[in-house]
Amino acid sequence: MGQCSAVDGVPQDFHLAHYGSFALGGAGMVMVEATNVEERGRATPGCTGLWNDTQMNAWKRATDLVSKLGSVPAIQLAHGGPKASCVPFWEGYESLADEKGGWPTIGPTAQPFGGPVWKVPKEASIEDIQELTHLWAESAKRAVTAGFRVIELHYAHGYLVSSFLSPATNHRSDSYGGSLENRMRFAME
Repeated sequence: MGQCSAVDGVPQDFHLAHYGSFALGGAGMVMVEATNVEERGRATPGCTGLWNDTQMNAWKRATDLVSKLGSVPAIQLAHGGPKASCVPFWEGYESLADEKGGWPTIGPTAQPFGGPVWKVPKEASIEDIQELTHLWAESAKRAVTAGFRVIELHYAHGYLVSSFLSPATNHRSDSYGGSLENRMRFAME
């Protein structure tokens, strides 16, 4: 669903036309692309965000249009975690090199998503996890203020929360790793 067409996480006129066209076509609900809770959570440089009010105000234009056309505006809140900082999807399936604008990533452990083409993420500290939980809450508040009536938490595809849930990628020995209950803790918070 990602359109890779945002600038600094801000949806553009393209997004307004794209999502408005679904509402104009009669969709009952229009789910926008995975929208990131912080800048380092973007899968690509062109991914949308909801970590600041400029982004919120841009999304408000889209939700107003979708609502006016009779559809329910919905959003996926996401964080790429170890799969963040990638080249745009049409250029391949690998991390974006630092010299080409890539950024540091974060995950439950310092284990890359896949082979050698993926960055090694920073292992999230307890403080990082608390801050990330706060960022998800703040983005959800902005989503409501922007006019979204449905919020989906994107916990799939090896992104941040998904990587906490999986014993294949979560090798922590604290209260966020080990047992299923512990691996689910971040998602539940």
